[in-house]
Amino acid sequence: MGDQIAYGPVVTAYYAVLEFLQIRPFYSMKSGYGFETRFASYGKASFIEAWSFGKQLDYSKGVSQKGICFQAPCMIEETGLVLLSEADFLAAAQNGFAFALVGKLRRINGKASAQAFGAVLKLKKQLTPAASAIQVIEPPPKPYPDLALELDAKSGELRPREQVLTLD
Repeated sequence: MGDQIAYGPVVTAYYAVLEFLQIRPFYSMKSGYGFETRFASYGKASFIEAWSFGKQLDYSKGVSQKGICFQAPCMIEETGLVLLSEADFLAAAQNGFAFALVGKLRRINGKASAQAFGAVLKLKKQLTPAASAIQVIEPPPKPYPDLALELDAKSGELRPREQVLTLD
């Protein structure tokens, strides 16, 4: 069964001449909260970690590919994924989110507005769990001796009780 995801807007978290960092916050019913990263520059960063106020975040490196290429060097785009706890995401929806992506070759500090994260929370309310994911747990049926039924130990279903007639 597929995943349901609420995406926020793409926002620029860092901008300098000839390079930028964009993020897109999301909520996934399978993965939880986080944001995608897209960094473009004429120099490679090779990000391997994400941090926010001394706390290391769950960062997964995406792909690195050549983008716009009019002449050497070519612009390089690097993508990644940062997963956040629900508490961190809710705080970001209130106060914005400051973070750093740290690479083998450089470090970029980014900041995203609270509105970007808040938009995800609004959309999250519209997601509905898949019907197959909803499981109703009912207590097992009790035997009803007055109805001559018994509980089948293997299937958990009620079945007619075997009748044994005796002569008194």
